[in-house]
Amino acid sequence: MLPRLRYALSPPVLNDQDLADAQCDNAGNLKVRIVGGSLSGTGATTESRSAAYEKSRVVKAAAGSLYEISGSNKSAATIYLMVFDSATVPANGVAKKYQVQVAAGQSFSWTPALAPAFAAGISWAVSTTADTLTLTATNDADCVVYFS
Repeated sequence: MLPRLRYALSPPVLNDQDLADAQCDNAGNLKVRIVGGSLSGTGATTESRSAAYEKSRVVKAAAGSLYEISGSNKSAATIYLMVFDSATVPANGVAKKYQVQVAAGQSFSWTPALAPAFAAGISWAVSTTADTLTLTATNDADCVVYFS
């Protein structure tokens, strides 16, 4: 039997040998992050991290899987962090594969229950509109992506 789970927007910061509550998402599902190996067991999970705020990034220019994406929005407006099945950052007007709405000045984290496969590649971009890409003019997001 699992202990009581704790929901938090951001995971706790722990030091070596620290104990912490088991973490869950806002639906009560247990959150587990596998570091150093993929969920499929076929290879290592890789991290793509923004060095500074940016408006888009190619995470992987080949087929792969996405395990988690998190980050923050520094702008004064809501943004739409869009993830694409593409080896390049798409042009405006292209529909996203996945999207996370992020309020002004807020952080976000999305961990799919099952890692979705991307046939062409994995890229993300910040849009000012929902559903199709309208690339923002400013560098508004920093992201960390775990993928293989």
